[in-house]
Amino acid sequence: MESSLKIQIRNGIDELTKISKQEGKNLSISNNSKTIFIGKAFESIILDTNIAYIFQKELDFIVRYRNTLPITVLDLIYACNGIRNLLLQLNKFQKHKCYNHDVINYAAILEQELSISLSYINSKKKQTFITHLPFCALCYKRTFRSYFYCENHSSNQNRDHYKKAKSRLFNTAKQRIDDEEILEKIKSFESSKLKNTKTAYFLYTLTAVISPVYKKPIYTTIELLDLIKAHYPLTSNILNFAYLYKQRDIIQLAFSIVEQLDKDESVM
Repeated sequence: MESSLKIQIRNGIDELTKISKQEGKNLSISNNSKTIFIGKAFESIILDTNIAYIFQKELDFIVRYRNTLPITVLDLIYACNGIRNLLLQLNKFQKHKCYNHDVINYAAILEQELSISLSYINSKKKQTFITHLPFCALCYKRTFRSYFYCENHSSNQNRDHYKKAKSRLFNTAKQRIDDEEILEKIKSFESSKLKNTKTAYFLYTLTAVISPVYKKPIYTTIELLDLIKAHYPLTSNILNFAYLYKQRDIIQLAFSIVEQLDKDESVM
């Protein structure tokens, strides 16, 4: 169900992108005669009926749609008064509603794919965003109202947290990395005041490169936990290792770790 939804949304975006090039119009988040509304990519994507009923019950629809079951993803966008409002509601829904994994996962994929679709909106210049990842460039949490950052690390909403986390990452990277090219890039980004796409991509690169598993992959739950204890003291102070060492499935272990760090994030 979820993979089908993802494929349909991406196919819809691809088709609409072709149309925008043929007509020489930019994709836009709003309806007007000079652009093509990005929502048209979703007008033929049918929602799962059971989940549509749940969304009607749990999401905050505008008055004219409250008694109408959304049939397509576009109907859902209109009911929530736009893509951005829908994204906010889907994010909250995953954190605070007690439904089974299939329902939460459906909402998560819908949120992620709609977020990615916004990266295709054209400005007067070239396309601004190339890739969108579902987790923050500065921590393990999911992105929120941003292409690259969680609510806590958004450079617009929590500038101090963003600057502190970025500075901490740069300092850690300087201690662990001996690659001169990367170290020169750190100096360049430290002196720059820009909050652009390149900065976010570089932060994603750094969080990967400074990881102890960058050069030496791990394959067992014990290896992962030993690594955390050796390299991440703040996280180690939070985790219940006696419980975690009993787990043998590494994917389930990852969920358990996130759950101990932040229960809301583990739900998603």
